[in-house]
Amino acid sequence: MLFNGGVFRAEALAERLRNTLGDWRGSALRVLHNDHPDVAVARGAVAYALVRQGHGRRIGGGSARSYFLVLEDPGPQRRGICLLPRGSEEGHEIPLPERVFSLRLGQPVRFHLASSVADTPCLPGEISSLDDDDCIRLPPIAAVVQALPGSSQREVRVQLTTAMTEVGTLEIHCVAVDDAARRWLLEFQLRGEDASPADSSAALPPRFADAVQSIERIFGASSPPSTTRR
Repeated sequence: MLFNGGVFRAEALAERLRNTLGDWRGSALRVLHNDHPDVAVARGAVAYALVRQGHGRRIGGGSARSYFLVLEDPGPQRRGICLLPRGSEEGHEIPLPERVFSLRLGQPVRFHLASSVADTPCLPGEISSLDDDDCIRLPPIAAVVQALPGSSQREVRVQLTTAMTEVGTLEIHCVAVDDAARRWLLEFQLRGEDASPADSSAALPPRFADAVQSIERIFGASSPPSTTRR
């Protein structure tokens, strides 16, 4: 256990939490030493900013999945355009210069994504077959992409630029072909995509339900009803 935050300078709180979690686990926890728990987050933010500027070593494995824009083909086989290959690092824009799309403005549009953990290499913009065994269909995003102020244009030809952010979203910029300054942003939430409530209980610890009850009793939003004596 590593305590983080100035509140854990209070030894009574730290000891109580360590004992409580140890009881739930069934054995004592080893507490890691932290000289300054109140500034740990700030130090981490500074270290991350320095690494982003090339100072220090960065540890990362990139995106664990490849992401595809699903095509609405009439054929029996589902296909998609690779937006973000597996292993792509966070914060790096990936252009798809060989693909041009027509983006509808001022009317509802729906975008469908799929992800894959397959080891098959793919390049940004490449059209790939989406095998049902390797791919997961993600919830679609529906949006109304507005035209720029003063413009009556209802459709614009665009190219895509994608990036995976540090907070777990996939950003897709639709960049106008005739004017790169005209950009429309779409964001897809990637974290939690594989959550499956129906199967999540299979891997839970034996005393998980007891832990949930204890947490709800102590930190629940509503206090237990009190009895008023007259």
